[in-house]
Amino acid sequence: MEKIKEEIVNDDGSYKVIYEDDSYIEHDSNGLKKKSFLKGFYQEYYNLKDFNNIKEEYKIEEDENNNIITILRNYNLNCVLTYEGRFKNGKLDGNITHYYFDSGIKRLENKYENGLSSGLQFYYYPSGKLMREVLNENGTWKIIKTYNNDGTLFSIQDKEGFKKF
Repeated sequence: MEKIKEEIVNDDGSYKVIYEDDSYIEHDSNGLKKKSFLKGFYQEYYNLKDFNNIKEEYKIEEDENNNIITILRNYNLNCVLTYEGRFKNGKLDGNITHYYFDSGIKRLENKYENGLSSGLQFYYYPSGKLMREVLNENGTWKIIKTYNNDGTLFSIQDKEGFKKF
């Protein structure tokens, strides 16, 4: 933890501790943490006695526009990556990927802008082959292409209807 740069105490008893790297923690009048922004890299473990069994890791930083950027990765009990995503100011923003829980094979890829799904979204079979493509605009799907497990096109769906191949 960085050294304390400043402590601000309000008339109601709430206070804010600001560190040298401009990270901060705000507390209410009862001393309970209500908001924090601590820059850096953090890890959580399933068992604090076994630091080889990571549950979650995240990196928090501030970009050039003072947005708080968080990169998050989750793992299962066998340390297999199950999720990775990027947040800006607490909203999904950027690429996210979900993995099958047991195998770690990619299950879903999606891009978000300001909390809304945007662009192409890809779903995969447990074999790793493409199952579905979804075109999103501002959080709403426009076209869905579904594929058979052998990679051949099964169907295309848009707002007007459904076409099977």
